[in-house]
Parts: sequence; C-alpha cells; structure tokens
Amino acid sequence: MDHISRKIKMCDLEQFVRYPQFYPFLKKYDAGSERALAKQIPLTEDNVAIIDAIAKVIPIQRRYRGPRLRGGFTRECHKQDAERVSIYARQS
Repeated sequence: MDHISRKIKMCDLEQFVRYPQFYPFLKKYDAGSERALAKQIPLTEDNVAIIDAIAKVIPIQRRYRGPRLRGGFTRECHKQDAERVSIYARQS
C-alpha cells in the first residue's frame, strides 16, 4: 500500500474512533490495500444493519456485487441481484 492511499484510508477510518463496535466487522471484511472500507460483505440482515449504522457515522457509498449475466462473472450489479456489497467512504 503506498503512503498516499494509506493516509486517505486512515483519515476515513479515524472517524470511527468513537465507534469501536465497528472494528470487528471492518476487520473481518478488510479490503487490504484497496480504497474500500470493507469488501465482499454477504448481504445478510445483520450485515445490512451494521452497514446502515456505519452510514449514520460516515457518508459511504455501497457497490453491490453479484452475477451480471446468467452464469457470468461476478461484478458490480443492481441491488436486487446482489449477493455481496463493498463499502467505500464517500469523497467530499
């Protein structure tokens, strides 16, 4: 991870300092060196509730992932077709 990406991601994550209940979730779905806060999150009721709670603390963008075509590759797709979601800090 280069210095600039790390600095930007840390600035986003530092906003969670008062919300330690999100740490295990973000660690479990860690995006590594990518810009996402968390990636490949299964769309379960519990996970959606946590994502909604995160959205109340920091503006986020959700990118839904799932099959684009029947039997096709898993890519960005419409919410109703999604199996997983990745969350990104919304840039101001």
